[in-house]
Amino acid sequence: MEAHHLQSAICERARSWISLREDDELSEFECALLDAHLARCAACAEFAADVSSTTLTLRAQPLETLSRLRIEELGFPPPELQVRVDRPRGRGPAFLDFAWPEHGVWGEADGGGKYLGSGVVEGARRSPAEIVRDEKERENDVRSVTKWACGRWDWDEAWNGGVLRGILLRAGLPLVASPRR
Repeated sequence: MEAHHLQSAICERARSWISLREDDELSEFECALLDAHLARCAACAEFAADVSSTTLTLRAQPLETLSRLRIEELGFPPPELQVRVDRPRGRGPAFLDFAWPEHGVWGEADGGGKYLGSGVVEGARRSPAEIVRDEKERENDVRSVTKWACGRWDWDEAWNGGVLRGILLRAGLPLVASPRR
């Protein structure tokens, strides 16, 4: 019984160190101890992989992460993420940030950087007007292929749950749970 408690305490410490290592807050010695434990403990190694994956997603796509959390908090069904839609006329695929195929709705969370950032695609610089035009063409292609309604939002709308709620309801997405707060 005592060995089980010791192992449990070691795993608990390892799990706290996993998060600290993601932020470079462990010493080399602590990292070596953690790596030795992860090599022996499959459950903690799986936890470490999950934390690393989640952390990477949070850092790479913060608006999408906020949106996913807000969508759940508001009581909407969970979306499918990065759904591929093959565009007509050989334009290549579109990957939708959020999709609810059973409800005929898809959503795009775009920060201002998409339209006001560098605008470089495949080595060619594009103006904000070209970016908006291309995005509109993409949206029209997705609508023509799927027949789904689209909701679009930005940072301010994702932070303001009431605004995001209205966008998704207008697109036809039903509430499936009571909002959480």
